Amino acid sequence: MNDEDLLSDYADGRMTAEARARFEERLRAEPSLERRARELAALKAALAQAAPPMPADLKAALKREARRAASRPPSFWEGLRAALSAPWAYGAGAAFAAAAALLLLHRPQPPQPAPGAAFQDAAAARGLERLWQADDGRDGDAT
Repeated sequence: MNDEDLLSDYADGRMTAEARARFEERLRAEPSLERRARELAALKAALAQAAPPMPADLKAALKREARRAASRPPSFWEGLRAALSAPWAYGAGAAFAAAAALLLLHRPQPPQPAPGAAFQDAAAARGLERLWQADDGRDGDAT
């Protein structure tokens, strides 16, 4: 624990009796640390006097709401927000965007019909081209 944490625990009374005795020995041995402890205690006392006490009904309502929020499972949106804020989500999002861009930009062209010029008969070639263009593909004879 660093000195700031120790000072905070000392000022708030969160130390065991043994830890408090050891820390008070340090305070006697280190004047700068002792001065910081006095400043923190004075600041804490000034803040306590400046703030009005919280109404009991508000305090009880806040505690009930905190217990209720802690006991319910997170909603779908809260879970999604937590998952998307994870560091790996940025890389996954960039990879998804790149893949989507590639799919949108590189669309393979549908197969083109055999050119009508392959026929020796020009009339037959034109007829085949018209037949192919008028085909809506619903008859299932794609082969």
